[in-house]
Amino acid sequence: MCVELSWKTSVGPGLSIWHGSGLVIHPDTVIGNNFTVRQCTTIGIKQDANGNYCSSAPVIGNNVDIGCNSVIIGPLNIGNNVKIGAGTVVVKHIPENATVVGNPARIISSS
Repeated sequence: MCVELSWKTSVGPGLSIWHGSGLVIHPDTVIGNNFTVRQCTTIGIKQDANGNYCSSAPVIGNNVDIGCNSVIIGPLNIGNNVKIGAGTVVVKHIPENATVVGNPARIISSS
């Protein structure tokens, strides 16, 4: 199915993968409960200009929904109840209850 999800990845109950093709999740990523992710999404760590890996993997809260073709890279936290739109590139922390879109990600609503 072209899904890279290591047995070492910490994932809470309620994982939902819609159209998993092209999905890559770094083994050190921590994912909370009720996580939904769609095709062609990458969740991983950064590399510096010399090719050295220089960061930790993302920590994702509960009830997070990620649209297709999204990229979440680096040492960041995504809060609970976050929605990430299709094609969004996340390189910074996202607070709880936010909806983000774009490249780079920008908050379009929060409660």
